[in-house]
Amino acid sequence: MTADGLPAALSAIALCVLVAAVADRYLGRAATLLAGLTQASCIYMYMQGRLGEIDMVLTLLLAAAHGVLAVYWGRGQWPC
Repeated sequence: MTADGLPAALSAIALCVLVAAVADRYLGRAATLLAGLTQASCIYMYMQGRLGEIDMVLTLLLAAAHGVLAVYWGRGQWPC
């Protein structure tokens, strides 16, 4: 892997952590481990992380946006 693929690889790792963090917030510790490992074992995520394409960064940013929405809706503090 070259330095060009580094953002995609780091995004793949961050996506696994993000999925685990959201699962921990709503479902508990057992689901956290299962969600993180399931995300890490997805073939498409592994392939996109290794190829160094921009799709992995986009996926991370979309998942982060959904995570922020879930936190706000879970608290009942939607600003609009």
